[in-house]
Amino acid sequence: VTDGEPAAVVIHPDNDTAFVAVRDTSTVVRIDDLQTAPVLGKSVDVGSEPTGVALSPTGTTLYVAEWAEGRIAVIDTATMRETAAIDEPRNPRGLAVTNDGDADDADELLIVPEFYGEPTGVEATDTSRNGLIRIYATGDLTAQPSIVLAPIDSGFAPAAPPAPAGLPAVMTSPNQLWVPAIAGTKLYIPSISASPDRPTNFQTNVQPVVYVADLATASEDRGALGSTNLARLVRDQITGATPKFFLADLVDLDFVGTDVSYVLSRGADVVQRVVWAGASPTLGGTAFNQQIDLNTTPAGSPGPCQNPIGIVTTLGGNRAYVNCWGTRLLGAVDLSTQSLVRTVT
Repeated sequence: VTDGEPAAVVIHPDNDTAFVAVRDTSTVVRIDDLQTAPVLGKSVDVGSEPTGVALSPTGTTLYVAEWAEGRIAVIDTATMRETAAIDEPRNPRGLAVTNDGDADDADELLIVPEFYGEPTGVEATDTSRNGLIRIYATGDLTAQPSIVLAPIDSGFAPAAPPAPAGLPAVMTSPNQLWVPAIAGTKLYIPSISASPDRPTNFQTNVQPVVYVADLATASEDRGALGSTNLARLVRDQITGATPKFFLADLVDLDFVGTDVSYVLSRGADVVQRVVWAGASPTLGGTAFNQQIDLNTTPAGSPGPCQNPIGIVTTLGGNRAYVNCWGTRLLGAVDLSTQSLVRTVT
């Protein structure tokens, strides 16, 4: 058992070793012999509040996001010693590392989103922040061209009733950029985007945007399959569902293949299937559910999955597992039926 508050975990390519970031003790702990009799291995002290971990493709190097410290620790996984650090980030929370499929870890990219949006000059407006994704070469940790995410049209008009006709749509700014996911050459980042300008209204002040970037060009993708406000898609595509969830607080996502993602809404207790193909992103896309409601107790389970904070899909794409932080449970989602089928303590 790890002490403190385990915040993130990553599995080594050997499928027998895990690395756990423990937030309140500012350590990373290695767990050995996962497949037989798991035991605590070596640990290493890192900076304040480690919240994200990522491995190089071969598993020789571990990268740790120190959210409060404003730093990335670089750890040798064999010795569990820090070998280098990146001090440039201010509030890194989630990380990702590319994988080009060869045995050379030195030719990859380390992806480091800044959690909070970067000020554009004028505060308290709907365009007062840009998102910043820092990129580093794994070979020598040199900074590469960053990706800048711009404010996006939310697709919603100000909702102060009665809303005058002809008002321009509300813009929303990148903010609270959570754990990035790489699918093919694209980067996907769930966010809680901000529209602080008046009117104050729950429908228009916060938006669940998935930002999309092209790693080959180091630029945001604003095409038909690029950065998208999922609340707009819910409004336009989910017309008959009762209830209909607008996906508050996007905090994580994972992919099956390169086109199908499962996006986690912490505020709604929902997993949303999003297909990034065709003329535009599509929600649902199955004969079962358009949205996967986690706030339900499956038969024989101890409780529902509430306040979920993390999701991972299996390699075969038949299951997803959800960290139900509010109810302290693990949720299992059957992707063949698009439903929560079990929770366990």
